[in-house]
Formats: sequence, structure tokens, C-alpha cells
Amino acid sequence: MLSVAGALLGLHILLFVLLDGYRDLAFHIGLLFRHGHDLSDIPDVAVKGFAVLAIAVVGLGVLFERLLRRFWHRTRGRVK
Repeated sequence: MLSVAGALLGLHILLFVLLDGYRDLAFHIGLLFRHGHDLSDIPDVAVKGFAVLAIAVVGLGVLFERLLRRFWHRTRGRVK
């Protein structure tokens, strides 16, 4: 489970660095959590969006891994 979370967090960081659309998505998600309308809020907005996306990516990845593992064990028992 930790290896899946680590791999997905690394993928999240890589996507954030390489893709403009992913950075824009993080920025728009961060806009939901802003308090002011100043130019100085931009880094804070980006960090909050980055954190929310990281939690979502890791959470969905771990959930998918658990579901896949549960499904794999059920089908493997039927073959025997």
C-alpha cells in the first residue's frame, strides 16, 4: 500500500512539473480555498491546490489497489 502511495505521489509531482493543464487544475482547485483577492495569494492558492490533488490522487490510488487486490483474491480462489 505504501509503495502504491509513493508511486502515485511521485507521478503527481511529475505531472505537476511537466504539464501546464495539471498546474492549472491545481490552481483552480486552490481557488476554492482562498480568503483574499491579492496577487500575493497566488503561491498560497497553488500550494493548497497541489495538496488537495495529492491527497485525492493517493487516496484514489490506494482505494483502487485495495479493490483490485480483493477482486484478484476472489477470482484466484475460484480457479482452484
